[in-house]
Amino acid sequence: MAPTLGYWNIRGVSAPIRYLLEYVGQPYEFKGYDLSNAQEWFGVKETLGFEFPNLPYLIDGDFKLTQGNAIIRYFARKHNLIATSEKDIIEQDVMDGVITEFLMAWVTVTYATPGKEEDLKRYRTENLTPMLQRFEKHLNNREYLVGNKLTYADFQFFERLDANIIMFPDLLKDFPNLKKFHDRIANLKGVKEFRASDRLPKSLNAGPKAKWNNV
Repeated sequence: MAPTLGYWNIRGVSAPIRYLLEYVGQPYEFKGYDLSNAQEWFGVKETLGFEFPNLPYLIDGDFKLTQGNAIIRYFARKHNLIATSEKDIIEQDVMDGVITEFLMAWVTVTYATPGKEEDLKRYRTENLTPMLQRFEKHLNNREYLVGNKLTYADFQFFERLDANIIMFPDLLKDFPNLKKFHDRIANLKGVKEFRASDRLPKSLNAGPKAKWNNV
């Protein structure tokens, strides 16, 4: 029986997990909960047998788990998309933290500011550009973030990068390494087809609190 991945019917935290699953050809069912009828989720939240019920969730046979990072690492271990040497594990741990910081900076400007033009300009100048400069340097003479092999971290970073490109279409004009990275992941087998399909939700964000690209 195919595993079930549950999440709001937006890209959000589920998109990197789905990219990985599409890339490896892992069959799965996506249970998308409608934000316009949030009771659809909250009505069943405490009935599905999760120790810490939340979205996203995964049901895979006897395994039931929540939290996006736990889910993507679960599949990464299954499909050898995870660091194995001590050196690469350390680098992967660092990337986990840095990508989280990258996400939280974006979430802050998306949810916690008025979302006006000046807020976006300040975010790009003070937060986004310095962070991209570091990633650009990190990707010099390498194709992937960790140990120069494809891992789950690449799918996570790709989605965060893609969200910022949607916000700023010219974002990568001065970042050739990041442009190559984005193109490389976007054109992976499975990922390319998934992103071109109507199965990938169009909205990045959720609900009225999101000031930009919300449902």
